[in-house]
Amino acid sequence: MLPVLRSRAMLLEPAVRIGKNGLTPAVIREIDALLDKRKLVKIKLLKSSMETAEKQQLITAAAKETGALLVQSAGMTFALYREAPGPRPK
Repeated sequence: MLPVLRSRAMLLEPAVRIGKNGLTPAVIREIDALLDKRKLVKIKLLKSSMETAEKQQLITAAAKETGALLVQSAGMTFALYREAPGPRPK
């Protein structure tokens, strides 16, 4: 399944950009909402984000905070995948 997700991620445009403020709670909420909606999200790290933390630290923190699986990391972009939540109770 991971190779399929990687190939799908390569075709995506980055939906979220992490800038000079780094991985803020607002960015985490945005990624979380997109993962609920799309399951697979591509994220771009802007050069200014490197002032606050190392690239790998940002990627690891984003995956951990959202409970997602890191599918791909290449250059300044990475992709996260999370299964859609189960049916919501009425």
